[in-house]
Amino acid sequence: SLAVQYRRREGGEKGYYEMVSAATRGDGKEGEDVTDNVRAISSVPASFMIDENDDSGKNPLEMEVRGEVVLPTKAFEKLNNEEEEKRENQEGGEEEIAQSRSFANPRNAAAGILRRKHIEEGQDRRSLLHFYAYDIFGAGDDGGRPPWDGSAKSMRDALQKMGFVLPVPVSYADVPLTQEDGEDENEPLRPLLDLHASLRIPN
Repeated sequence: SLAVQYRRREGGEKGYYEMVSAATRGDGKEGEDVTDNVRAISSVPASFMIDENDDSGKNPLEMEVRGEVVLPTKAFEKLNNEEEEKRENQEGGEEEIAQSRSFANPRNAAAGILRRKHIEEGQDRRSLLHFYAYDIFGAGDDGGRPPWDGSAKSMRDALQKMGFVLPVPVSYADVPLTQEDGEDENEPLRPLLDLHASLRIPN
């Protein structure tokens, strides 16, 4: 999972928030800072505007949006094909060839791209990633309150107004698997749907 931190701009427009940091869950105790890489993901807003909270008069100083970063199946297959071509055309010792290997699955590939520190020219794959938000928290000791009433619908509405993409509540069985290339509107959600299917308990 990924947590993206936003801070309210003081002295500027009311309700204007800017991204200040982003981190993965890390080892469960301390997250891993991936802010620079997250800024390159188009589905993560760098900033957003929200209305002032009518009840408290102001919104919280900080807000944290949580979600999942995924790599669409087609992008995953393309990356593996590229790695396969590299191995076939690579010249060098066995150790160098072994370092060029295919990704095991979309989840591992997404994590590897997100955590990569040094990106060589022509190897920037961050734009292939998609972020789907599923939760949001208000923070800060300034007495501000989040701009939603605590219900799931209100939270989803708030996230969408902020510019985030939310997972579509659709069952795996409802996804058409026989469509031609380019016709599957659920393609960006495929890794999440595949994960959902893999977690099903057999009858």
